[in-house]
Amino acid sequence: MGKLTVNQNLCSEDSDRVVFHCEIDIGKAKMKYDPGDHVAIYPENNPKMVKDLAERLDVELDQVFSLDCVDEFTSKKHPFPCPTTYRTALTHYVDINTPIRTNVLRDLAQYATDENEKEFL
Repeated sequence: MGKLTVNQNLCSEDSDRVVFHCEIDIGKAKMKYDPGDHVAIYPENNPKMVKDLAERLDVELDQVFSLDCVDEFTSKKHPFPCPTTYRTALTHYVDINTPIRTNVLRDLAQYATDENEKEFL
């Protein structure tokens, strides 16, 4: 594995886009990189944030579940490898740091059972 040495957002704070310039030190890694090669970066969410979100959602992090895609335009049966635990899904596959877009909140509001929460969303 390489070590991330530079992680710089190339977009302004006013931009709705986020594009990072990353530099990875592979000097001590047992790997070779040639110009034009691709690098995969698999981020992990902060464990405390994962724990706090699980508490808010009232789920046990080590409970196993499976999630099926219902999008008729995708060929994937699951949005990530299933079955899995809430801990794995929230740590590795779900972006819990980016603010939710307004249209997604509007769609989620229809499932709220509390009228105050529905109005808030």
